[in-house]
Amino acid sequence: MTVRSKDVYLSYDSDGAGVKAALRAIPMLRSRGIIPRIIHMDPYKDPDEFLKGLGPEEYQKRIDDAENFFIFEIRQLQTQYDMTDPGKRTEFQRETAKKLLGFKEQLERDNYIDAVCRAFDIPVSAMKQLVKELAAGEARKSGMMGHKAPDRSQAQTVSADTKVRTTDKNQRLLLSWLSYRPDLFGTVSKYLKPSDFEEGVLRRTAEGMYGQMEKSGIMNPASIIDSFDEVEDQNEVSRIFHEYVRDLQATPKDERGTAFVQTLSRVVAKAYDERMNALEATDVARFDLIREKKGSLSEISKLRIPNA
Repeated sequence: MTVRSKDVYLSYDSDGAGVKAALRAIPMLRSRGIIPRIIHMDPYKDPDEFLKGLGPEEYQKRIDDAENFFIFEIRQLQTQYDMTDPGKRTEFQRETAKKLLGFKEQLERDNYIDAVCRAFDIPVSAMKQLVKELAAGEARKSGMMGHKAPDRSQAQTVSADTKVRTTDKNQRLLLSWLSYRPDLFGTVSKYLKPSDFEEGVLRRTAEGMYGQMEKSGIMNPASIIDSFDEVEDQNEVSRIFHEYVRDLQATPKDERGTAFVQTLSRVVAKAYDERMNALEATDVARFDLIREKKGSLSEISKLRIPNA
């Protein structure tokens, strides 16, 4: 998708399905550096009903008053909490602080803190302090992870604009490789099945990718993202297709082939280990899997991936 403007206006239906569609679109647009704004249709369901009821001039006013994507996200988050309950209100504010951590640039983060606090009647100084404390905690966690051996850290916490969850980083990276290079599907599918991926978001994403490639040979990221109901899941899958792919593209071209082979080797090795762990120590099938693992890893180590 080619976009000439950094500002995009989203005009979805005002019902639950429309809200979910807008929430799905936001991370995809943000991953391309676009700032979405939400046009509110209420009290009407969609633009057609709105134009018939209030006319184009009022619709233009709604465009002029379109809501910033982040304020819209926080407003939807707020609906999940009873704001008359001090405890629930505090939980809402903590979740808001976590989402604010998604803004890495200090100036941008401070601007959004000010805007959110005005919109939702939150003390600015208290929110800034909470965000600062959360950021310090994230930094400490990152520092601790940095001292571990790279291959021992298979799971990592996703960025702070989603609920805390862990996914296998090598499997996630391999799915990003498939998104970036669908022509590698034949190589990956030779050694791995969707069931070899971590149960949950990664397995469902793999099932979607494999299904599309086997059926048509064309990958459709939007339909895979849309198959998830939870916003947090949609955000994570969107990262697989967009943010993590940008990281791959930032890798020097002459190193990409080696990086792909290493990632595939790690995922395949883990898949064989899990298959073997599911068997009794004396099961003869374990020895067959050991031989298969050795042969597969040997084949993968000899792969040469041109123009990766």
